[in-house]
Parts: sequence; C-alpha cells; structure tokens
Amino acid sequence: MSAIQNLRQMLLFRLVAFGIVGIGVFAVFESSLNPLLAYGSLAVAVGVFIAVWLIVNPTYVCFDFVNGKLLIGTDKEDSDNFHLVMPLNEFAGYEIVKAYGGLRKTLHIYRKVGNQFQRSKGTNLSLFTSAQLKQLKTRFADLQEKNGTKGLRFNQ
Repeated sequence: MSAIQNLRQMLLFRLVAFGIVGIGVFAVFESSLNPLLAYGSLAVAVGVFIAVWLIVNPTYVCFDFVNGKLLIGTDKEDSDNFHLVMPLNEFAGYEIVKAYGGLRKTLHIYRKVGNQFQRSKGTNLSLFTSAQLKQLKTRFADLQEKNGTKGLRFNQ
C-alpha cells in the first residue's frame, strides 16, 4: 500500500500564502497608489497571511502502513523521529476533531494497551483533501474490523 501524504497541498498552500503577501508588497513598491492605501493593503495582506496560517496550521503529514506498524511522520519532528509509531494490532480507533468552522482538522488515534485505551497527541489533517481523508478512514475502518474494535466510539 502506498503512503497517504499531503505534500502537494502543503506546498500549494504556502505558495498561495506567500503570493498574498507578495501582492501586498507589490502594491507598496510598484504601484502608483496613494501611500496610505499601499501600506494599508500590505498590512491587510500580512494580517490575512498570519490569520490563515494560524487557523489552518499547515503541516506536512505522511501516514504509512509498513511491517505491521502505523508510522506517522510530520515536518514538526526532527529527522530521526516519527510523530507516532504504533503496531497495527494495537489500533483501536480514531476521532477527527474539527475547529474554526472545519478549517482545522485534528486526528487523535486510540490504541489498546491491555484493558486500557491511550489517546495519541493530535495530528493536523487540515490540508488533506476529502479523497485522502476518505482513504485514511477506509484504512482505519479496516484496521478496526481486523482488531475487533469496529463500532467503538471515543469521546473527547
């Protein structure tokens, strides 16, 4: 099975975000606009850039299912570590928490250790497409069925 990752969306998001700021900079230095309007457009562009960046929190995330393990890598960890490494037979379930009107999606994975469930730290899925989310949910549903935890619900 191939990995599920959001590199293309992350790069596109960054390109658009920096493009917005670039438009503001262009308005200041290359236009014949009134200086107040030019600097105002730059301030708005930078404000929009910061607000969207903080809300979406763009993060590269890669899910890989190899050698009986679930590996989640992000650009927030150093190059020697994974965000999460978990044996597939410990997978119990997941939840996706939405915030800011659905702009930020955070995944929490639950693993069964003995008779208890442990919740993972959050993984940002904001830049995943609906097709990628569906693919991920399908893989998780298959794991739940295989591990006998299908239908299990977790509360926040």
